[in-house]
Amino acid sequence: MTRTPWNSDFRPHCENGELARMLAKKLESRGLDFRLKTYADSMCDDKHVEKLVVVNPQAPERGEVHVGDDGGVTWKYFGTLDGAGTDRILDEITNALRATGLRLRRESA
Repeated sequence: MTRTPWNSDFRPHCENGELARMLAKKLESRGLDFRLKTYADSMCDDKHVEKLVVVNPQAPERGEVHVGDDGGVTWKYFGTLDGAGTDRILDEITNALRATGLRLRRESA
């Protein structure tokens, strides 16, 4: 079995924490704000988990991106599931995941 962050209890916290701080400085240089959150690891009492929470201060309505010290990235968007809200969520997800030049699938008539 291939070892990944999701099937392993191995986390090089110190090295990854340093990389996260370097990433935070690069994000800050691009005009984004961040907070570094640290909390106790639920799997091991003597370890901690670090997470970057990144926001665009000029457009906080676009949500937050959480980057964990295990490499996990989560986008938290606080939208609504009304017509306009779902259209906005659709656009945000599409822009984040679609590669340049990827063709749209047409629905069958």
